[in-house]
Amino acid sequence: MFTEEDVVPLTCRTHSAELPDQYPEERTMPGLTAQQALEKLTWEGAAERYPEGVPSRIRKILQHELDLIERLQYAPYFLTVNAVVRYARSQDMSGGRR
Repeated sequence: MFTEEDVVPLTCRTHSAELPDQYPEERTMPGLTAQQALEKLTWEGAAERYPEGVPSRIRKILQHELDLIERLQYAPYFLTVNAVVRYARSQDMSGGRR
């Protein structure tokens, strides 16, 4: 005979393979995918950091990183990090060193 304490763990078991391996979609810019929004923010930030023009070496590094992020489908994660950092800065909170 099973007790209620025995049945609950048996009925609630899941295998990690059954769980979706998907980060929640971060909607920050209407009409753009997460990847497109991340790329837009990246290039805008690069232009701000390098007002005389983004050096070729930096442009290649950023493009490589964006390609990797796209391949791994990590753009929503980086958009979340961006939102947290923007909020912290708006509240004059220190977020660590660059």
